[in-house]
Amino acid sequence: RTKKETIKATYTAAQAQTRIGEAFSGISEEMGDVGLAIQRAEDKTAQLQARAGALDELLASGALDDPSGLAKDDLQAELDRLSGGSDVELELQRMKAELAGGSSGQQAIEPGTGTGSGEQQGQQTRQDPRFDKQ
Repeated sequence: RTKKETIKATYTAAQAQTRIGEAFSGISEEMGDVGLAIQRAEDKTAQLQARAGALDELLASGALDDPSGLAKDDLQAELDRLSGGSDVELELQRMKAELAGGSSGQQAIEPGTGTGSGEQQGQQTRQDPRFDKQ
């Protein structure tokens, strides 16, 4: 019976020493579980960030359509910008024609239908390569 109590006390002391050692070194089972949970969370976050980046690249390249219609690629934005400028140019031509001699605004807007500066501007517009709506 004494030997049994001695073995039991030795076992309990060994358990206590092991727990103390694990606590100081940070390798206890509980700490390992926490460390694994943190590592899994970091891995999942990195995976989601990579997925979001890949989706952004696919949307930007035009491989995927944006159902919201909010995002435009650079080329479409540039074309929209250039086509918007043609209205300003037409308005400027109309105003110049009015100042030049009271010719009708319709002749200045529709190149090739009038005489004088409106005709010359229309020919110049046809000769210059343009990327706006025609």
